[in-house]
Amino acid sequence: MVRKAGKAPSAPLSVTPEAARRFLLHHQGLLTPPDGPSPWTSLRGDATGVLAAIGLLECVQIDPVNTVSPNHHLVLASRLEGYRPDSLEALLDQGLLFEHYLQARCAIPRRDFAYFRPRVEALSLQQHRWGQVKDTARDILAHIRNNGPASARSFTASDKVVGYWDSEARTKATSLALEMLWETGRLMITRREGNLRYYDLPERVMPKELLERFASTPEDECWRALRLKYYRAYRLFDPGDLRFGWRSQKAAERRALVERDLGEGLIAPVTLEGVRRAYYVLSEDAALLQSAASWEAGDRGTLLSPLDNLLWRRERIQDVFGFTYTWEQYIPVARRQFGAYAMPLLLGDRLVGRLDPRFDRGAGALVVNRIALEHGVRPSKALARGIGRAAARLLAFLGADTVRYEDEVPAGLRRYLE
Repeated sequence: MVRKAGKAPSAPLSVTPEAARRFLLHHQGLLTPPDGPSPWTSLRGDATGVLAAIGLLECVQIDPVNTVSPNHHLVLASRLEGYRPDSLEALLDQGLLFEHYLQARCAIPRRDFAYFRPRVEALSLQQHRWGQVKDTARDILAHIRNNGPASARSFTASDKVVGYWDSEARTKATSLALEMLWETGRLMITRREGNLRYYDLPERVMPKELLERFASTPEDECWRALRLKYYRAYRLFDPGDLRFGWRSQKAAERRALVERDLGEGLIAPVTLEGVRRAYYVLSEDAALLQSAASWEAGDRGTLLSPLDNLLWRRERIQDVFGFTYTWEQYIPVARRQFGAYAMPLLLGDRLVGRLDPRFDRGAGALVVNRIALEHGVRPSKALARGIGRAAARLLAFLGADTVRYEDEVPAGLRRYLE
């Protein structure tokens, strides 16, 4: 489906939330439009498919929480049949992906590496705790230069220093030094073994040509490239997002960039019916957004990781899906409503509820602690089938044998599930 960029219309496109969510789901690889091919259609879970998928998503957030499986693996498993974690790890090993901050710590296609110098330089200015690990960092660099890639386990120093985020916490000096060397570009992550990261010098990870471009690309060009990457990742976006363009900016600066891109015809304004917030899309996406109103949503069931790309902008999820979502992992237990790892359930083009699961690895079972349905969603056979399909996909990825539903499942739904 090839679309050409055009001049932004003088008046906003007016579309329904239904059209907006089908448009978003198509770009996220979670819905196939009926009127043309999708770049997601032929992708599978091998390394080639994973690299293409991350290219389409622009990046995938890496998070170690393993209640079910780490976020980056869940995002890819929900979109790619036969996905296995070693496919992603192989791409990191080969240097075809690299890790740095966008939404948070992300796996990013190597094609974008040259644009990250301003982000690295900005982080270098924020390293107010260098003093306590300066000597440790020097020793780590020397060790890696002489001996090759190393992980935090490669160093036995027991010195403790003030933690990265919490001034009351203490952490290993070597761990803090590795993190700071990575953030400031003096080391790169060259491979992962689960959550264990191995670090090496940039010149041994990235091709010489990319390192030269990293050093020479003008700052304005870098920030523009990252802003375009943000537009492609979000597809429907608003300048009220504090992460707009993946750059720390004041509201007036964000609005000025939007006005500039509107004037250049790069983006187009969008009005969502019944929604006050102003949105924008790439001009090349305008026709597709308008046509999405006529698409059939289908009945695919998918469980979304709490940090799934679709969920990044919570206000957008509220506006487009009518769904309010908070990840409760770090909320005190007494204040949780839905569970620490409650995963939104996508059925067709609607977010119809949440399942709070955990993977019991010893028993080989996916344990669903609770199912909470959205207001107006009634238990039914069709809903149970959607849950069953979503659970079966997750089971196949985890290599689990069964799903076990605990007490907090609506009685009217349980009889269809068991």
